[in-house]
Amino acid sequence: MSYKASHYDKRFAGKTMADGTPMNPRSNVAASKSLPLATVPKVTNLQNGKGAVVEIRDRGPYVAARIVDLSPKTAADLGMRDKGVVPVEVLPLSVPQRDTGVSAAD
Repeated sequence: MSYKASHYDKRFAGKTMADGTPMNPRSNVAASKSLPLATVPKVTNLQNGKGAVVEIRDRGPYVAARIVDLSPKTAADLGMRDKGVVPVEVLPLSVPQRDTGVSAAD
């Protein structure tokens, strides 16, 4: 299956994201339904090879076959602002560790 990336519309600037922070269109934040919040992946535009490292701070996109929604800055860095949606590769570089609730004293 081919996955695609889209980008936040400018009307989402300043809106609260899933992690509680405001969406900054000039940052490298992104949304994903499948990656945990605070995951740091590299997203590569498969049409031109341009890549960027982002931080997953929100949920979405809610459109079939779209794996990530990028900030306007990141979309510009990847050369996709005019196209709106492009095929991408998403490679997690770091994934937050789950809290198992077990401490050293247990």
